[in-house]
Amino acid sequence: MNTHQARGNILYLDDEEGNLLAFVASFRKYYDNIYTVKSAQEGIAVLRKHPIDVVLTDQRMPGITGVQFLEMVISEFPDTIRMIVTAYSDIRDVINAINTGKIFRYIQKPWDVNELKLSIDQAIKTRALEVANRELVDILQKEVANKEQILRIFQRYVPVNVINEVIAEEQFSSKSAEVRVVTVLYSDIKGFNILSSKIKPDERMEFLNDYFSVMAKCIEKYRGFINKFSGTSISVIFGAPISFIDSPSDAINCALEMISSLDKMNETYQKKYGHIIELGIGIHTGEAITGNMGIPKAMGYTIIGYTVDTALQVQTSFQDVPNNGVFVTQSTYDEVKDRFNCESLGSKTILGKDNSINIYRILKPFD
Repeated sequence: MNTHQARGNILYLDDEEGNLLAFVASFRKYYDNIYTVKSAQEGIAVLRKHPIDVVLTDQRMPGITGVQFLEMVISEFPDTIRMIVTAYSDIRDVINAINTGKIFRYIQKPWDVNELKLSIDQAIKTRALEVANRELVDILQKEVANKEQILRIFQRYVPVNVINEVIAEEQFSSKSAEVRVVTVLYSDIKGFNILSSKIKPDERMEFLNDYFSVMAKCIEKYRGFINKFSGTSISVIFGAPISFIDSPSDAINCALEMISSLDKMNETYQKKYGHIIELGIGIHTGEAITGNMGIPKAMGYTIIGYTVDTALQVQTSFQDVPNNGVFVTQSTYDEVKDRFNCESLGSKTILGKDNSINIYRILKPFD
């Protein structure tokens, strides 16, 4: 950030003392500081010591030209605006330097005070804009990097295709809460306590990380949104934040693939620990409140309502039933009965509901 005042600091390099004195006399009242030097070495020293906005140099000097001097300072002082004071006899080299970006402008000798002041003022404004633009770009790049980091974290829980649709429709930012018809899948491991008692804490964590990674791939495949992990359970939403036509079928297909994937995991862990685990899954379709909830510094997309509680209670009700199982309520069954072979398990009383609801066990898809 530029810390000195807005009027600017000027450096003028000329090997003739009279020219330096005339420059100071003409412009000292207009700018914060004017530094004058007679050699390139002195000029570099001033640039390294003071924040210079504009450097002007005579073109013809002993041992080095003005263009050559300005070429020297570009790499170390890229923000400083560079100008040449020259006669027409030197104009070819100067124009070439302008075209290649080495200098900002040339001033014809003998210079006119008003014209030179306008050129210096424009140079100061140009430098201020360039610095401000670069600072803005830096801020934007940091913001982009931050958003990309957030997106990478978000992708751990939400399928990429769902994220892309959310971004395209801007639903995530424009809707704080809404009522949606969704299908909720609630899964939990059966028999984990037995396995947990046989293995070390680090092995337990390794297993759970492996398990959640495998389950997340199934969820992503069928466009589910992971609402939360809790212990060994997973709560998944289908139909929010983006609606899909086949959300109930997606949820069941996801559940069946989760069980199939668990069978493959069991082959490895049974050999390693001598024990297998099973999976119980409850699925319910109904209305729920979805949206961004929390406080400004800690927002999260989530879902609340009886639909979530019902899926949880369905899964819990069959926790002691041996073998893996996918259990769905009447509302989900009505949506998928033409696609899956199901077994009726009668009715269950669900906490918070006045009436019991019918439960079905998914056996397999119809051929």
